[in-house]
Amino acid sequence: MKDKLIAAVKEIHFSYDAFFITNKYGSEGGTHVEEFKLVKHNLVGDKCPNALAWIKDQWDCYYAEDSQLEDLNNPFGYLLDYINNNFKEE
Repeated sequence: MKDKLIAAVKEIHFSYDAFFITNKYGSEGGTHVEEFKLVKHNLVGDKCPNALAWIKDQWDCYYAEDSQLEDLNNPFGYLLDYINNNFKEE
């Protein structure tokens, strides 16, 4: 499970775009539905819902190259840190 969660967070980081019209205004679907569902149902830490909400509503994938994935000062770093500290290797 740990590897799947890390892969889902990385996939969202590198290719999700909150400003894509279907993601921003679509009532159903959009992109990365499965990745968000997997992460949402498995990460229940205090700040995980807030991190996911920010990513879903604000993340622009064009900044992915400038964003440090492991930086604990951003939602992705928080989620990866949570996964690494709460899930065992497969």
